[in-house]
Amino acid sequence: MADEEYNPFFDESADDRDENRDRLDTNPFNDDEIEDEYHEEIEIEQQPISPGKPIIEVEESEHKNGIPTYTSLEEEHHQQITTIMRSVSMEDIDHETVMSPSSDQDLFVKVDSPEKHTEGYVSYCVTTQVTRSEFEESEYKVRRRYNDFLWLRKRLEDNNPTHIIPPIPEKNTFSKHITDKFDPDYLKIRQKALDKFMRRLVDHPVLSFNENLKTFLTAKAWEMTTARKKQPGAASQMGGSMRNTAAQMMMKNRDSEFDDMLKYNIQFQGKMKTFANLTDKIANDRFYLLEDFQEYVSAFRLWANSESKLTDPLTAVAKSLDMNIENLKNILRIHEVRICEPIREYVIYCDSVKLALKRRDQFQIEHELSTEELSRRKAEKEEIETTGQAKTLSTLFGKDPEKVKEERLTKLNQQIRELLTESEVLSDKREKADHDLKADMDRWQLNKKKDLKALFLEMADRHIKFYETNITAWQSSLEVINKPRAMHSPTME
Repeated sequence: MADEEYNPFFDESADDRDENRDRLDTNPFNDDEIEDEYHEEIEIEQQPISPGKPIIEVEESEHKNGIPTYTSLEEEHHQQITTIMRSVSMEDIDHETVMSPSSDQDLFVKVDSPEKHTEGYVSYCVTTQVTRSEFEESEYKVRRRYNDFLWLRKRLEDNNPTHIIPPIPEKNTFSKHITDKFDPDYLKIRQKALDKFMRRLVDHPVLSFNENLKTFLTAKAWEMTTARKKQPGAASQMGGSMRNTAAQMMMKNRDSEFDDMLKYNIQFQGKMKTFANLTDKIANDRFYLLEDFQEYVSAFRLWANSESKLTDPLTAVAKSLDMNIENLKNILRIHEVRICEPIREYVIYCDSVKLALKRRDQFQIEHELSTEELSRRKAEKEEIETTGQAKTLSTLFGKDPEKVKEERLTKLNQQIRELLTESEVLSDKREKADHDLKADMDRWQLNKKKDLKALFLEMADRHIKFYETNITAWQSSLEVINKPRAMHSPTME
């Protein structure tokens, strides 16, 4: 029998073609079919976020910050995930533009070069370029450990209670595939988070001029150790104690603008936690898909070894799967660094905003307490002047009522003067807190929009490249599969 052109992968019958055509006409992503399942998984109603019209309040999770880190993966997959992620160097997929000072920037700070020390801690190189007159030199390079960054943030919070202090990454924030604080990739992630923290500080028009920040950027190692050992001043401690006491009381007339800020912040944090949960699920699916692809590659290669006439197309499919595997590894690593970490930062940034709002409320409570006490003293004075009698214990022991009245009025006048002064000071502090918080909220909203826009644009761009690369991989195997091959039929006797 004569040879005939035959392709075992491209020989569909008319019935098969009709069936495939029907399948293509069906939309596998029909919203009506998946709507119920989607709403079961996402409890927060997805509506546009509006600062002026808060949608809901989301209760804070008992889990710290409520941030998932691939927690739904089963324990037996941990080692395999670690092996997968170790096979891709972060430097291979890290194409972030290196930040450099602009011509109009008088203070520029960069954090890089994490280094492990034999004492069991990690330090980071902090490089500063500055043209401000209060700095003696134009460039500084010091090494700082995590506790130094923590000290700086605490000092800024103590010295600037009316401002939103940018968040610092938590001390131990590991993902499912990184559980060692000395892991190079973990140190790289931590370094980037600390660098962002410092950039937010030096870009702030008030925080960047704080004396503690200057100490952090310029002090030698022993000077930094000495500075960290110093305790806050008595005035700072007393003020904090007063605010904590006042915070236990209810405010009477909080401005609706700050109510809206708080409600919006709670709702936005809930959205970020939901987004983090969804990205966690996506990562889980990709990890399992990666395992399936690896099994596919082994199966196709074994098949190719046993089917000599199908070796080329089967090998081509295996190569395409290999390329898919590498793409999946890359996007999984990018997923952790470029998506999960920025989301985590904004979740804890929301906590910083809530703390700033709480401190602002404490200033208002102190002012209200002072105003109420002033009103009571004025009312008592007015009553004494009206009735001509001072209701004190001294009158019960036979003292001259007129003398008691004069002494009481003198004391009340002194207290009223002091309370007037205190009330004015507290009123100024409250107005400053309101102004600073509004300004910081405006700055935070602008930065948030810019950061999230960049996040989603990069996310879209990475996925476009991911799928384009996968298409290219499958097109190469498709050419081999579609290539006609001669199949010899057995001789008929």
